[in-house]
Amino acid sequence: MSFRIEDPVWLWLLTAGIPVALVALIGFTAMARLRRWSAILARVVLIGLLAAALAGASNVRRVDKAALIVAVDTSGSVRAFVPGAAGEAAGDESGLPATLPVLDAVRTRLWAAASRESGSLGPDDTLTIFTFDSAPRALQAPTRLSAPLSTAQHRPFAPTALEGSDLAAAIRSAAASIPPDAQTRILLISDGLAQGVSAGGATNAQTPAAAALAAARAAFAATGTPIDVLPLRFDAPREVIVESLDAPARVASDRAPVPLTLSITSIAQGPVAGTLRLQQEGRPVPLPPEVAALTLQPGRNILTLSVPLSAGRLHRFEATFEPAAPEGGAPPADTVAANNRAVAFTASPGSGRILIVDGTGVGGAAPRTAEPLAATLSQAGISATTLTPTAFDAASDLLSLQAFDLVVLVDVPADALSAASQQSLARYVSDTGGGLLMVGGPPPTANSFGAGGWKGTPIEPILPVTLDLPDRLVMPSTAVVIILDSSGSMAHRVMGSSATQQQIANRGAAAALSALDKQDLVGVVEFSSRASWVVPLHANDDPQRTAEKILAISPDGGTNLPPALELAYQALQPVRAAVKHVIVLSDGQSQGRGRLAAIAQKFKDAPGGPIKITSIAVGDGADTEGLERLARSAGPGGEYFRVVDPNVLPRIFVKAVRVVRTPLVREEPFLPALGPGAAASPATAGITGLPRLGGLILTQPRLDAQKKNVEGVTYALLTPQGEPLLAHWRAGLGQVGAFTSSPIGSGWASEWNTPEARSLWTQLARSLSRSGAGGGSGDGAGQPDLVTRIEGDTLHIRVDAPAASGAAAAGPAPPDVAVYSPSGERRSVPMALTSPGVYEASVPTVVGDQGVAGEGEGVYVVTVAPSAPGAAPVIGGAVKPSAAAAEYRVPSTSSAGADLLTRIARETGGRVLTLDDLNAMTAPQLLMRDKVEPRESRTPLWPILVWSAAGVLLLDIATRRIAWDRWSDRDGGEPASGQPRTASRSRKGPIKEPVAPRPESDSPLAAAKRRARQRTSEA
Repeated sequence: MSFRIEDPVWLWLLTAGIPVALVALIGFTAMARLRRWSAILARVVLIGLLAAALAGASNVRRVDKAALIVAVDTSGSVRAFVPGAAGEAAGDESGLPATLPVLDAVRTRLWAAASRESGSLGPDDTLTIFTFDSAPRALQAPTRLSAPLSTAQHRPFAPTALEGSDLAAAIRSAAASIPPDAQTRILLISDGLAQGVSAGGATNAQTPAAAALAAARAAFAATGTPIDVLPLRFDAPREVIVESLDAPARVASDRAPVPLTLSITSIAQGPVAGTLRLQQEGRPVPLPPEVAALTLQPGRNILTLSVPLSAGRLHRFEATFEPAAPEGGAPPADTVAANNRAVAFTASPGSGRILIVDGTGVGGAAPRTAEPLAATLSQAGISATTLTPTAFDAASDLLSLQAFDLVVLVDVPADALSAASQQSLARYVSDTGGGLLMVGGPPPTANSFGAGGWKGTPIEPILPVTLDLPDRLVMPSTAVVIILDSSGSMAHRVMGSSATQQQIANRGAAAALSALDKQDLVGVVEFSSRASWVVPLHANDDPQRTAEKILAISPDGGTNLPPALELAYQALQPVRAAVKHVIVLSDGQSQGRGRLAAIAQKFKDAPGGPIKITSIAVGDGADTEGLERLARSAGPGGEYFRVVDPNVLPRIFVKAVRVVRTPLVREEPFLPALGPGAAASPATAGITGLPRLGGLILTQPRLDAQKKNVEGVTYALLTPQGEPLLAHWRAGLGQVGAFTSSPIGSGWASEWNTPEARSLWTQLARSLSRSGAGGGSGDGAGQPDLVTRIEGDTLHIRVDAPAASGAAAAGPAPPDVAVYSPSGERRSVPMALTSPGVYEASVPTVVGDQGVAGEGEGVYVVTVAPSAPGAAPVIGGAVKPSAAAAEYRVPSTSSAGADLLTRIARETGGRVLTLDDLNAMTAPQLLMRDKVEPRESRTPLWPILVWSAAGVLLLDIATRRIAWDRWSDRDGGEPASGQPRTASRSRKGPIKEPVAPRPESDSPLAAAKRRARQRTSEA
């Protein structure tokens, strides 16, 4: 062990101590000699400590430690295609084996090698093990090989439910685990089929294999660590893969059949018989017998199909190949079903439909309230489809919405639709020209507009009305306290993503604030082992600032709920509010659970009125019984939610807040009046009078900064008091309408069965629907041609713009193209001119910052903005297969994975091993112990030096400010010669010596008087 200072600047800083010492020696002459020299010494030591800290002083220790980090591939391709992995034990949902015999063999050989000749190892040599598929996981923490390994060697390399083989992430995790004081080797055990790259390390244009190679190079450049590889050579002698189903992005006519091209690859020694099935919009498409009963030849098989289009504008096709069952005990011709399916889309100029989302059953009312509206539209020749919010939420991606010209939300609360569905709906209107109509619902639910929690959602900005409470209305106030569990268990990741339960809970609580009115009171309490206010109870006048404080909550500590409930009770009990509500979220078993019943009773019997509790139990470890009993035992109206998937927490929070909001409704009959825009509105053309309505949901006109009506909003119908009843405007490329009462023939509109009422709804639906050229059919003159396709992790876009062809090709600006990912993220794409009138671009599909399994998979929507006012955008789409499907799209040669691993080993100075090599190796050979050279381990000393300098600084100040030397002189000094000792020492105390008054001749005043007298006498 030794100390070292690398930076030569310390010599200069230390040299500076010499003049400092000289200055102090001169400047401290008024001090006694002992104090002067101690002050000089303290100052020099202080400068020396600071110089050593700035120069990087460190404790250097020479070690010869070796470490091995093993990353083992447990992905589905290993289970499916590596010999020895398949055909063992019971299978899982994918039909693959639940155990991995080949990896069990790797584990056995690895631990056997680690145990052989362990006496030749160093005492601190370690072994670390990761397993990985689409994400790496630590299986074995760094373990000394000299220690007993009996427990660790029984841990299987078990697969998970995640699909993909992210070699790049595995290499980065291994590199991040390299100990700084050891000579390390990484052993990568994989089949080399890199798929499902996370966003953490891939560049825009990198393939998974290129990302893995780049990660290996970066790890070697940063640490100098060699990467050994053990290729698991896969073999797929019997596999059928549906590579792609291609359809034109759009067709000029919906009367002509659409051509489909199907590509199927067979990795087999001979023909493979099977059945081809084709579906359009979920309905089977009849195929000729010679096509349906298909026999595949080895290699790639290309089939061309001609399929008639069904009614509608957007058409989705799905092709599936089902191999025939083997006969006579022969092995199956196909082993994995996940790669036997492909999807394609095409658009046609046919008329779109109207989609009605009926939410009247969500709040407990009888469903099918929208049936009279659907019947009215059907009688007028308008095709309408009715779905529940749940069904709509499951199929509301942006491309699927293109099948409809108008979406009508009837009494749908905001929490009935996911944030992704709301975002897709907003994009559908503003970016693709679709229509949207929000309609109120019948009492007692009234789930639309502000009463339905739509305030603060992506839909609110595109509505022609605002959802704030009218200023002239006095509504009962609401006081809400949100109690969030911030214990250590809330740091658990959510379903393989990088987001924790705490982060998602925080986002949900923050989102709920937008659904509250500015007059409401809101407070936030966090609890772990202790409880504290994050935001004290206050008016919700700045929800953004409150949200920022909520999002900063971090998990730590235990779980103790009762103190948090007591804080909420003390804050709410004296408040005068019509509704008092506490929302509790916890994922664990609380301390003091026996007190919860008494606390619930206390809330129920509160002097100012009962305080209701909504409880949310998250995760498997939550106290579900206790939280449910807490909600049921407190004030009436409390609810209990059991949440398995924390991703739905934002919707649960919004629903809990919406439940406590007093519905913004007025239930009294009134006759609708024509508004100032009735004459210009197509919806009210020819309408002179309408039946009365029984009530409405209250909204306000949309105003600008000058408190004037926003230009472009048409108020076609009003109440006698002037509130909006029917308003519409253009939002982006689409039209949006708001009807704040019930739909025709139901609820408040039960008397609306007149011809004028039916005409109003028919005209409203037609005026808000986009034109027949919408949806990207692009059959008009001058419409560009759009072609999209996905290859690997790249989306290729080609736009043929007729207006820019020929001599004027260089003149017009490139088309405005945008790509919408499956998560709803919008990205503008710069297009490059590749030939006259042809623009192309390539976009990576691995985007975002989450880096989770499945990132980038799903439907990609491409839009080309219209070049003329009133024109419709051109819309196309492509589907990226899931990580599961991509995982099993094996290359045509079995050496592709081994070639990648061999290149990684070659470029990092590693070895290419086999199972036989591993079986014959000893622990020193595995770690290459004979190549380990002593290394220097350095421990920075600056923390110690800085704290020491702080202590010396205080000592330096004390030495100069306190005359401590007088105490030494008084206690230990000897009397002058010839003077008697007057002090006496007590047996029980120090020497007590009388302090003589200072002689006048010794004082400065006496000396001044003496000099004055002397000058006078001389004069």
